[in-house]
Amino acid sequence: MLPIGDCLGMGPREAAYCVKNFLPTPKLIIPMHFNSFPVLTGTPDEFEKQCANMGVEGKRIVHPSTYHGGAPIVENPDMKNTAEEAKNE
Repeated sequence: MLPIGDCLGMGPREAAYCVKNFLPTPKLIIPMHFNSFPVLTGTPDEFEKQCANMGVEGKRIVHPSTYHGGAPIVENPDMKNTAEEAKNE
């Protein structure tokens, strides 16, 4: 499990670099700590894109849409639905 939210930890680019250079063993990568606060702007889509750009191979990235129906486990009515909505405000 890797934080990808950016502000409070690694962003998508740093997380992809970490997967490529420091995590040779795990075959399954689960992005976490994103979109739970407005300052956490990293997204799983951007993480997947950065992994592809860096040539990460042999890893399965578990996208949030594939678990828990893509819905947050804890609903927060103050949060934007997507990082894109937050950017457009």
